[in-house]
Amino acid sequence: MLDLGVHLDPDFVVYRALPRLASTHPREALAVLRGMALTDAEGWGLHGAVDETREALKLVLLSEDADTRRDAVELVHLLGARGMTEFRDLAEDGSAEDAS
Repeated sequence: MLDLGVHLDPDFVVYRALPRLASTHPREALAVLRGMALTDAEGWGLHGAVDETREALKLVLLSEDADTRRDAVELVHLLGARGMTEFRDLAEDGSAEDAS
């Protein structure tokens, strides 16, 4: 549905599940989070799920897959471009890990 541009509702249920999904399936959790961000035209859902989003991103950035970590950093930058700078520290940490 997200690939079709349909925002999942109620979105708070999706955001609550993301950290749990990220712990076992980081790439998939990242895809859902990115889709939620792209389909949330107003951004209200994300603003209401900062803690869940942060936790999911932190777990994704622990992934062994460098591409997944890189994509997570790109999502943090996308969110920052939309005014959600509260995740900036995660991008800095994730970029430093990939450089080593």
